[in-house]
Amino acid sequence: MSFVTGTTLLSLFVTLALHQWDLSLWKSIKPLVVIDGVGHGVVLYPIYMIMSFQFVLKARLNLGYLVAMLLAGFVPGLAFAVEWYLARKIYPQGIPRRARVRGDTAGVEVGRNIPRVARVVCCTARDGGKNKGPPTIDQSNQFA
Repeated sequence: MSFVTGTTLLSLFVTLALHQWDLSLWKSIKPLVVIDGVGHGVVLYPIYMIMSFQFVLKARLNLGYLVAMLLAGFVPGLAFAVEWYLARKIYPQGIPRRARVRGDTAGVEVGRNIPRVARVVCCTARDGGKNKGPPTIDQSNQFA
């Protein structure tokens, strides 16, 4: 969301700067300024503010990060720097490529006699919670 909001703010800043330097250009870029200004100010920035508040609460960040995130919607180019800094703070080892979700068989080796449509079922569901081992492949009810 910050990339979209930051990009619209940056393009709005560039078009307004072009208007200040060359007043004859205003008639040709006025529709772009109006669309970009309404898109950034009325639609995208309020959504970005709400998502920033929600992110700060969920990640339990302090008030300084919230102020930096909210200022990123006003200062052109700051959104990209804040996004980079917060990504480094939240994920110090780098952003994970793929999270494993329930039912995903990407990490399970598929042999000749195990069908590709096999479901991954947790052991706790099968034996009432006695076995806390890793997920296994259940071939008994593969098409349900």
